[in-house]
Amino acid sequence: MKGYTGKLVIQFTAKLRSLSALDRRIAKVIKVAEREIGAELWEVPDLRALPGPIPLGYYGVELCTVGNPDHGQTAPPVPPEWAVVETMSAAKAAVRDYLEENADLIGAGNWGPSSGRVWDHQGEVVARFSFNLRCWAATSGEGDGDKLEVKP
Repeated sequence: MKGYTGKLVIQFTAKLRSLSALDRRIAKVIKVAEREIGAELWEVPDLRALPGPIPLGYYGVELCTVGNPDHGQTAPPVPPEWAVVETMSAAKAAVRDYLEENADLIGAGNWGPSSGRVWDHQGEVVARFSFNLRCWAATSGEGDGDKLEVKP
């Protein structure tokens, strides 16, 4: 595979007790890959822990917040959650429910770049919901893509 510049996705399921346990597990995977496919350089620009496999035909919705420096927050005010849904309408409903349940703790300034992202079963981001529940197509660049119409 010398010269291969495509994307390699490794998915494994494990219950790990700590980040150091995750590091050890990843190191083992890399050693095997180096030996078996001749991998020479590993770059992991954006490591994510998905909640588990997302079934074919379903979506995973990332429900999370960030601290709002305007209010002196340095950490997310509410814990992150995941929802697995069948449709984009259900994804919108999951985001709306998360926002309504935490309305007394969060505002638009807590909605970060990872908030409201929608993942497919292959681990790709396909859309993102903004704080006002607008749905945006995923793009390869920075920022939001084209607005998508999602029926309620």
